[in-house]
Amino acid sequence: MTRDRSLLLAVCVLAIFTVGCNSMRQQFLQTVEEMKADAAVLDSNDDGLDAFGSADAKHLRTARAEMER
Repeated sequence: MTRDRSLLLAVCVLAIFTVGCNSMRQQFLQTVEEMKADAAVLDSNDDGLDAFGSADAKHLRTARAEMER
């Protein structure tokens, strides 16, 4: 293998590694943002439990609060 060919191969391997790392980093950051959004919904009063009726929603919120302790 010539020196130029070895250098080209090394550059290609480094480029592939860098692109893979950036892709994984972007996926990780997107996952973190989605988890933050899910946590924000759970912390708000708009958590979707009102669809079960006010009494059941209150019971479910109380049970969730007890499980978080």
